[in-house]
Amino acid sequence: MRGYAQLSRAETGAIVWSRLEVFEQPENPPIRDMADLAGRRVAPLLSPYAVVQSDMIRTVPGREGVACLLKSYRYFNNESDARHLAARDCAEKLVEQGSRLPSVHALLTFLYLDEYRENRNRRARDPLAAADRSSRLAVEFGPESARAYQARLAVYKVLGETEAARRAGERALALTTNDTDILGDFAAWLISQGEGER
Repeated sequence: MRGYAQLSRAETGAIVWSRLEVFEQPENPPIRDMADLAGRRVAPLLSPYAVVQSDMIRTVPGREGVACLLKSYRYFNNESDARHLAARDCAEKLVEQGSRLPSVHALLTFLYLDEYRENRNRRARDPLAAADRSSRLAVEFGPESARAYQARLAVYKVLGETEAARRAGERALALTTNDTDILGDFAAWLISQGEGER
C-alpha cells in the first residue's frame, strides 16, 4: 500500500511538509496501536521542535505570543546567550502588556532560573527571586496548569525545598498524564533523591 500525506498553508497553498511511504504487509505490523501511530507519525509534525513549529517561526511575525513561545523552544533546543535573551525579552514584554497566561509566566520562570544557574544575561536584580515570583503567578493564573506546577517544582528544586518540590511535582503529574517533559523532569528529580524505583 502506498500512502501520501501533505501539509500545506491554507492561505497560500505552499507545501510545508510531504511524505510518501510504502507499506508492505508484514507478519508483525510495525505500528501496533494508535499511541504508537501518533508517536511515529504525528510527533515529527507537532512536537515543539518539529515541522509545524519550524514553519511558524518563519511565518508568524504578526502573532507575538506564538512567536515568543517559539523563541523559547529554539532556546531550550539549542541554548545560547543570544537565544536566551531573545526569549526572555519577548516573554517579559508579554507580561508588561498584561499577559495572564500561565505558560508565559512558567516560561519566564525557566528562563530566570537559567539566568541564575548559568549566569545568562544577568540583570541587576535577583533572578532567583524573579523566578519564584513568576512561578507563583503561573499557579495563580493557572491553578489547573501542569506547566505552572512544573515551574514551581523547578524553583523548589533550586531552593532545596524537598517536600515542597515533591508536592509541586505530584500536582503537575495529577494535572497531566502525557506531557513527557513534566514526566521526565519529575522522574529525574526523584532519581536524584534516591527514589529511582518510584
